[in-house]
Amino acid sequence: MKQNPILWLLILLPAALSGCSGVCANDDDEQDRTVTITAMEDTLGYTLSAPFYQFSGTLTKESSKDPWKLKADFYLPNSGCYVSDPEILIAESYPEQVKITLTVNPAPPGMIILPAFFVKSAEAEIQASDEAVFSVVLVDKIRRHHDDLKRRLPAPPGAPNQQPRRPAPKPVPPKLPPGAYTPQ
Repeated sequence: MKQNPILWLLILLPAALSGCSGVCANDDDEQDRTVTITAMEDTLGYTLSAPFYQFSGTLTKESSKDPWKLKADFYLPNSGCYVSDPEILIAESYPEQVKITLTVNPAPPGMIILPAFFVKSAEAEIQASDEAVFSVVLVDKIRRHHDDLKRRLPAPPGAPNQQPRRPAPKPVPPKLPPGAYTPQ
């Protein structure tokens, strides 16, 4: 059976239009997701930044009695991608050790999306002392979703490491009852 380029176009076009192509530019290096936490000079708090989807944010506290306020922004590659609510784990120690996990997710399947960069935000309040020690973890489910899609799509003809394909079975004519009309 001859490979049909139109068939490949029909298979790959939905993936390209889903915004996946803009997503794939983000490397999954650990350095890319390492969050820099810098103390603010004029207020009790920290600035947060990482190259990962141009992540930026703040972690501030108005007074000792108030909770910490987390505000985080990401530049995501399409209108369907979103940031989950922050997952916050506080270790029972003094000073508290607070781990904040921010997860970036792909668009839900079947959603019509616009392939342009959009700012998506996450906010949370954290009950911890002024001396709390923070760490921020960034999780990229968009990249994982894209890698899963790549594994499921067949390799284009001539691609390296392509598995040989089995020939298609020969069609078997249907069995017709005796005396049935068969066009010639």
